[in-house]
Amino acid sequence: MKALKTLVASTLIAVAAPSMAGVVKQTLDFETVPVTRNNLKTEVNPYQAQNITFSDGAFSLGSVVEYGEASGATGNFFREASVYGSITKGALAMLRAPNDPISGLPSIYINVADGFDTAFSMLYTSLANVSGTVQIFSGANGEGQELVSGVLGPMSGVCTLEDGTPGPSGVLCNWTKLQLGFTGSAHSIKITGANASYYFDDIALTRTSGSNVPEPASIALSLAALGALALSRKRKPQA
Repeated sequence: MKALKTLVASTLIAVAAPSMAGVVKQTLDFETVPVTRNNLKTEVNPYQAQNITFSDGAFSLGSVVEYGEASGATGNFFREASVYGSITKGALAMLRAPNDPISGLPSIYINVADGFDTAFSMLYTSLANVSGTVQIFSGANGEGQELVSGVLGPMSGVCTLEDGTPGPSGVLCNWTKLQLGFTGSAHSIKITGANASYYFDDIALTRTSGSNVPEPASIALSLAALGALALSRKRKPQA
């Protein structure tokens, strides 16, 4: 009986072990990209080693010199660490992106070959009177099943000084956080909107590490096998 109990416990632990996998969070903060206009598809991609790639129209830009630390930067944005918890030396922008054949609006893709399966979030800022969408797909380049989508609502990221007067013309410093939860394994992010209107930063991808969680059928088969073993031992004649 003791041996049977030990076997049952060992089997249940083995079945449940994958569900105890840890959670890994990866953040694309664009802090190490060149401060000048940089094509993430054809020039410097700091996330290539993590099997993350970008489509046409995905560029990184550095924050403005007056507010950021990036000398010679070409972007017109910055962020106060005391408000948002992080500064920004660089961000993702959509520039000269091709039009999506479905919506007719410019779109870019972020492909994550290793996948992510728990959550997605990012900060974004934009010019007034523009809107867009973010979609998460199971396949690369927006293929496969759409797992979740979110709206990039109209907002004005243009700065306002402490005295209430407008900040430098065209400089964006007000950011909004978009956070999406979903089930399934995602491999691409599609952003649709307007060229030269948005900046995206601190893109966080969360996934479970280790093996996949066992399917219910696998658990049922394991438990059935244990039940049969217990029954056969119960019927075995005692010496």
